[in-house]
Amino acid sequence: MLKYFIFCLLFFFNDGYSREKKSHCIYIYNAPDLGRMGDYLVTYIKGKWFSYKYNIPLFIEPNDYYNPFIFSETESFLVEPPCCSYQEVKRSRLKEHQLLSNKDTNFMVSLFDILTPNQLNQIRSDQKFRKMIIEGIKPLQELSLITPPKGVASVAVHVRTGRGYDNLKLSSEYKLSNGSRVETPCFDYQYIDVVHRNHFLPEEFFAKSIKLLSEYLGNQQLYVYIFTDDPNPDLIKDRICNYLDMSHITIETRDEKTSSSNCVLSDFFSFKNFDYLIKPRLSNFSNVAEFLFNHKIVLSSGDFHWEMLDDGKYYLSIENVFLKDKQTTTKFEL
Repeated sequence: MLKYFIFCLLFFFNDGYSREKKSHCIYIYNAPDLGRMGDYLVTYIKGKWFSYKYNIPLFIEPNDYYNPFIFSETESFLVEPPCCSYQEVKRSRLKEHQLLSNKDTNFMVSLFDILTPNQLNQIRSDQKFRKMIIEGIKPLQELSLITPPKGVASVAVHVRTGRGYDNLKLSSEYKLSNGSRVETPCFDYQYIDVVHRNHFLPEEFFAKSIKLLSEYLGNQQLYVYIFTDDPNPDLIKDRICNYLDMSHITIETRDEKTSSSNCVLSDFFSFKNFDYLIKPRLSNFSNVAEFLFNHKIVLSSGDFHWEMLDDGKYYLSIENVFLKDKQTTTKFEL
């Protein structure tokens, strides 16, 4: 407590800000088990939006996930909140008048804070803010990116498996036998895909989505590249190729082993080189890519149900996909 009090006094006498600004600001903090790079970037975008929208100073708790980006050199970072009184946005569900009137409150923002549908629409439609974020979320160092061949429609497919980083998964990644629909299983939190069901998807979803996009585009030649955190991307590619068996679709992936910490930045910025994007609906990694980059069409996972396979394993079956073509979103059954 004494250490925190001394920190507040030091900040009070800092000549960089007025007293009013020091007690009225947005502070992005690292919530426990916050996640990976995509989660931190979403948190930054949220905090930056509140700061931009309501003209309130922004401070950020340092984290290694921020270091590769330009905004790590342009934003203000502090290891602790810059004042003693604060209110967490997620608990208060703040309205605009509260953010503007509470001059003695330091508002805390984390990944789990709530943005209303109206705020989300404002963020997506505010081109000045989007340009600001695009400039901030640029790499500090030059990266070796995946570039699709010219003259052919290109598709980036984000397959997140979490293998080697996330908890165990209940669902099989592909069907080896027939299955029948069952109620959503009530299992404990050791299974990551029970907790986050629209993050970790079976390979069948991606294969069907590639086929749907091909048909939507008139079965033209497609170049598909699989981006994944799985250590064996070639096996995923082979299974999806076998499922599709379509000569006008070329599918490639990295030759080397990938992981949750390998090729992450280059994969992320490679997304912008592709015309189309297929992704899990709730993966922040590819959600931020969708926000930053101008893909012609984005396909993301929709409703789901659980199945019990004949071999006794559970399977998360994705029922439909959302196809976003410019400003129009259409739901297609799979």
